[in-house]
Amino acid sequence: MAAVVIVLILIAVAINARDEDLSPEAKALLVPPPNPFPDKDNLYVALMGFDAPADQTPLQLGAARIKYYNDTIDARLRHPDFGNDGPLASPPGVLKFQGNTGPCRLLQESVWGLARQQQSDIAADWATNRILMDRYRQLRNLTGYYETERPSVLMHFFAVPPSDVRCLFLKKVALDLQSGKAEQVRQGIEDLTADLTMHRKIMSGDGALISKMIGAAFIHAGLILLSDAVADPTVDITAIAAQEPALFESAPIASWRIGSVFTNEMRFADSVFQTTGIKRGSLFDKTDDATVWQRMGAQVESLFFKPDVTTNISAELAVNLQKVADGDPSTFSARRAAFERWTAEQSKLSIRWVSNPSGKSMTWMVLPAYLDYPARVYDVAAFQRLVCLAYQIRQQKIGREAVAAFMQQHLELSRHPIDNQAFEWDAKSGTISVKTVGPRPAERRFRVKVAG
Repeated sequence: MAAVVIVLILIAVAINARDEDLSPEAKALLVPPPNPFPDKDNLYVALMGFDAPADQTPLQLGAARIKYYNDTIDARLRHPDFGNDGPLASPPGVLKFQGNTGPCRLLQESVWGLARQQQSDIAADWATNRILMDRYRQLRNLTGYYETERPSVLMHFFAVPPSDVRCLFLKKVALDLQSGKAEQVRQGIEDLTADLTMHRKIMSGDGALISKMIGAAFIHAGLILLSDAVADPTVDITAIAAQEPALFESAPIASWRIGSVFTNEMRFADSVFQTTGIKRGSLFDKTDDATVWQRMGAQVESLFFKPDVTTNISAELAVNLQKVADGDPSTFSARRAAFERWTAEQSKLSIRWVSNPSGKSMTWMVLPAYLDYPARVYDVAAFQRLVCLAYQIRQQKIGREAVAAFMQQHLELSRHPIDNQAFEWDAKSGTISVKTVGPRPAERRFRVKVAG
């Protein structure tokens, strides 16, 4: 019996001894799209250096950090003790936010009421952090977003300004809109519009999945603030709409598609697969913190792992995931169900798993949650529709008793893009809610109070 087991193991090892060539599809997808943005126009570069010392620009520090990473990443992957992000990680004089207004829960609550309570502190914090606040405002002038670090497990997975900076910015916008003074209101409208546009650039840029989620979340936070402005009867929303009518127009559905991110994720996964190959050569490297047993286990597992075969699987998945994510959202759930049936069949344990079992398990285990991400972005698209609906209800002076009928007359604003699910009207509380499709914390705001 033992001899049979040994023979079977040897057969399995032999089957996995040779990798296969990359498919034409995988080769094409591994080539990143050209970067249309020089460093001076790239939001990613500026965000990577946002905390630069006062005598240096964010673009300068960001470019230097990215260059150091790209120049050293190969050595760092081969030798874990090579070093961290180096001397540019936190150079002398980097700027840190200082203030008293406290953090915000931007997706759970609005800063609308909080801003009124903290008016003097907001002015003081803005003065204390003027360089950082000016930098944040200047980000809107950059053309687009493209992540220029080479993909690897050591890359910086996202670049965002400090949360306190973003929080203070939105509080200032709220104060400006509440002021009733024409110049301040104009500034608040300009700031909010530019901020939403900037985060849409991040969401639609070439970056990792988390950059899409951060962009969508920041758009959501701005829309929550706008919804509270609509619900506040003291705010002249006619003036807001006159200056920036686009604030109350639903963006084209194509602008919410993030399916291209799956190709980006596939390129990152390939870098991990290839890194696995690099690590094999230094199994007993004394600089490795792993125990001997851990290293031996990794070596055995690597016998059943084919990097290029795994990348071919990832390429096929990326293409199919994009088809599901970027198709007509009104049939999203049907496409998702078909995709899940296909992946369940493909990942079913069978004789096929003798070949590349480690690679298959690495690839298939991350699939269940992947399509939640485009659903979460479409949830924000639905919330934008809801804000536009609330604006129309207020502008047209629709009473509560007529809201349900008004919603039926304006289905383009009262239904979720995914499967055309109707928004929920609660006449007692005077709120309309989006029934979200993607997973989310229960307290995250997807409802608005209408002024009718």
